[in-house]
Amino acid sequence: MAVTKIWAIHDSVSRVVDYCTNPSKAKLSDLEQVLLYAADKGKTLDEGEQQYAVTGIGCRAESAAREMAAVQRRFGKAGGNVAYHAYQSFKTGEVTAEECHRIGVETARRLWGNDRQVLVATHFNTGTYHNHFVANPVNMWTGKKLEAKYEAYYKLRDMSDRICKEHGLSVVKNPQRHKTARSVYFAEKNGEPTRYNLMRRALDEALTISSSWTELSVVLRKKGYVFVCDLYRRYAIIRSLSAKKCMRTFRLGAEYDKEALQDRLLENQRDIRVTRRYFEFMRPYTREYARKNPPTEEYYRQRDFYLHLPRVTGYLSFFRCVAIVLGVAPLYEKEYRQPLSAECREACRKLDRFTAEITLVCREHILPSEKAFAYKMKMDAMKRKAGRLEKNSSQLATNFDTATEIGKCAGESRDQVFRYIRLTHLIPDILKLVDEGKIALTPAVELSYLQPSEQEMLFSVMDSDEVTPSLSQARRLRRMSEAQTLTDDAVLQLLSEVKGNQVEYVKVPVDKLRSFFRPDTSVKQMTETLVKAMDFYWRGSAETGTPGERRLAMTKMEIQTLYEVMFTDYPDIVNVAQVQAMLGISRHLAYALIGDGDIPGMKIGNAYRVPKINVIRYALSAGNPQPAA
Repeated sequence: MAVTKIWAIHDSVSRVVDYCTNPSKAKLSDLEQVLLYAADKGKTLDEGEQQYAVTGIGCRAESAAREMAAVQRRFGKAGGNVAYHAYQSFKTGEVTAEECHRIGVETARRLWGNDRQVLVATHFNTGTYHNHFVANPVNMWTGKKLEAKYEAYYKLRDMSDRICKEHGLSVVKNPQRHKTARSVYFAEKNGEPTRYNLMRRALDEALTISSSWTELSVVLRKKGYVFVCDLYRRYAIIRSLSAKKCMRTFRLGAEYDKEALQDRLLENQRDIRVTRRYFEFMRPYTREYARKNPPTEEYYRQRDFYLHLPRVTGYLSFFRCVAIVLGVAPLYEKEYRQPLSAECREACRKLDRFTAEITLVCREHILPSEKAFAYKMKMDAMKRKAGRLEKNSSQLATNFDTATEIGKCAGESRDQVFRYIRLTHLIPDILKLVDEGKIALTPAVELSYLQPSEQEMLFSVMDSDEVTPSLSQARRLRRMSEAQTLTDDAVLQLLSEVKGNQVEYVKVPVDKLRSFFRPDTSVKQMTETLVKAMDFYWRGSAETGTPGERRLAMTKMEIQTLYEVMFTDYPDIVNVAQVQAMLGISRHLAYALIGDGDIPGMKIGNAYRVPKINVIRYALSAGNPQPAA
């Protein structure tokens, strides 16, 4: 049994690629990429027999790209479709490696003859033997270009089935004409909601409370679907309320065809609980229904409720009423909620892509972790996006093109996008250190290749010793992990090494320093001023011992420099309240400092007045006073 597929390969780099004059081009063309993928020795070398299964028809396997490009340039048809890529996959264990390659070469010769250049490569890396065909669309003799459409796929499938029958192999019976969309395939593979599994879920829920075609149709109607089936119809059909086309239920799986649904309904007819659940679903216990039909004691007994509930008064009653109005709490013990429509559930599938885009656009400062998960979500959404084959055809270049497109929107390079996406493999503790700036991006990328258990071991060492690995240390950790020699002692010994080129920084939030400088002061000017201030402080501390002597160590020029940048919003003479605000201390402590002479001032009447320069001297010499509680 062989499964086949064929699609066109376009040159995304240039419409015309000169393969002979520019062989050292850093970025390969689509033709070269698909040929390298097909002839990869890691995929085409059989480990059991050491056989390199690559055959060229009309060309040599080692120079297929140059020969195909030469034919295209000869007839002036190097643009558009540069190749056609097809595969032929066999059932596991049905063919041997030699037989698989022999059938592939025979298929290529009988399908394209000797007029076109074809590279046939048999891959053994997946455990299932399959052939890859890379065919030149330009005829070697006439120059006529093959424009393969849907008939090319059917020709390949029919030829493959014919050869499989000749070799005594099985074929696919009744192959599906329409394939599953790419977005739906990847979404179902990842367990994400799609319109198909939402239909399956709705059918399963409806079949638990329905015992006839009519009841099933009514329940699905309330869930947002139109379901039509009876004894006189050949197929059961279903569609959402907003959809224009119906779909036969057997396409959802064999358990959803008409016969299977009818069997499940017959089983429900023998269960009285199904009828009760159907009645409860159709007549929910709402406020209006309770007003028209007051509940009886039998109703509470059947539903395990208590008839005489304790009376709730006071604030508890108020909060319960608010919760009922907001929909947080039900009116009675069991809550009945109207199920979401199919359109609403299907719209939830697009929420990840929208969230990724909003995260990237609406925030000025984005943490590396947020950027990493946003890039990953957007790349997954773009991979699942359905479209024409020619827009997303290359098996090698798809991820790189997607990353390039994401990078263009976010102002990042392709490699930088991949670096951020790699951060999603870090454990939360190490990822938090990356967000805090304690670990740079490049070392974090190297650490992401460690196993989760190894990352936890590394974090325990970093947390206990308060150290972080440098780039060279992160690379050594990765190599040790690949060699399976990463232990606690090795990590401890590696992180205890002295980092030669690493510069440590003391980070202070700018908001805490803004009150000491003018609003237009830059961060660089703040840094220079702080360095000068610390130099004044420690120089005075080394020469003299007391705070008063340290104040005398400052020259007039130094004080004048600080006077111009510190506390510029305050006048030259300040009062006690302003001193309190300048130093961030309590009112009691401000009066104590002025009265004791630590901050020299003058008393005019009943109020103190202090020169601003004395406050600056105290702030530089006396350290950070502890404010009163």
